[in-house]
Amino acid sequence: MGPDDVGSVGVSGGPRLRTASLSGDWLSYVRAMEFLGVSRSTLDCWRKSGHLTFSKLPNGKLRIRQSDLDAWLESLAEV
Repeated sequence: MGPDDVGSVGVSGGPRLRTASLSGDWLSYVRAMEFLGVSRSTLDCWRKSGHLTFSKLPNGKLRIRQSDLDAWLESLAEV
């Protein structure tokens, strides 16, 4: 696994994250905040409540797929 790979992380009772290469489709936590136009605390709340699922890199940094953000935003528009 290279430095740009997302590792498979499992937490007891939690979802297992898949391994994927970090291409342009992945956003950092800061980029996700900028894209959504929200503060870190708001993004933290959405992540902790399970609305958004981030993948954790071996160095502890979080990443989210752009396509997952887009799908989540579309689901909000349908409500």
